[in-house]
Amino acid sequence: MSGIHTEVFRILYPKDTALMTPDMVNGMSVSLLVYVVLFPWIISVSIGLFQLTLCLYTGPVLSFVIIIMMEGLSVFSNNILLPGNWLMAERSSILAYKGHNIYIMLLMSVILGIISVIAGNIKFKKSDIL
Repeated sequence: MSGIHTEVFRILYPKDTALMTPDMVNGMSVSLLVYVVLFPWIISVSIGLFQLTLCLYTGPVLSFVIIIMMEGLSVFSNNILLPGNWLMAERSSILAYKGHNIYIMLLMSVILGIISVIAGNIKFKKSDIL
């Protein structure tokens, strides 16, 4: 396995300084594959559901601004409660020494999605569409 992206990955995450085993460097790790392929889908859906729920309560523009502010704060803060940190591989326990646990981030994402669906359902039932 070679190429520009693989070489950059090996330079950024050398075997001796990160928590990466040699099979992660060669692309054989199941946990890294699940994190790279599955997590963005699940977390993006939960953030989208949260934005839709906010839209029902506050309006589309304000909900968009709130989500953008949360994502912007995620860049500068390493708080696990900010959903933008769930999408950053650099802040996960797979690639960082004291990173966030990927299973806790997944659980928080699923909980955010469930709470968003329940809160949106409550608001939608109370609204008068016709």
